Amino acid sequence: MLKRRAIVDRAGSGRKVAQLSVLHGGEIGAVYEVRLTDGPPSLVLKIYPQSPPWKMHKEALVSGWLNDRLGVPVPRILLADDTKSVIDLNFVVMNKLEGDLLSRLEPLLTEVELAAAYSQMG
Repeated sequence: MLKRRAIVDRAGSGRKVAQLSVLHGGEIGAVYEVRLTDGPPSLVLKIYPQSPPWKMHKEALVSGWLNDRLGVPVPRILLADDTKSVIDLNFVVMNKLEGDLLSRLEPLLTEVELAAAYSQMG
């Protein structure tokens, strides 16, 4: 619990952790939803494996490029930490966008609808 609190405190949210749960996805590392005591919006904690070490920096850089440049919401990186002072791995904390995961909807979509969804994501 102390590490979760330290991570959220570092992100500067001024909010307290109510629950941590695994999110679907996370192809290169673990991804968690951090629910907060005062309710939504939640945060996302993404932990990166030891290698390759540049993955976190690349994601933070691209996220910064996209902020306010698209007509759709983009997760905002609140903290990118590679100090390994809180946990032994690099991690980012970002705001969580509400909505459904496309991977859960894929079985319900036609081929045309799925292609359109991926096209919208770029």
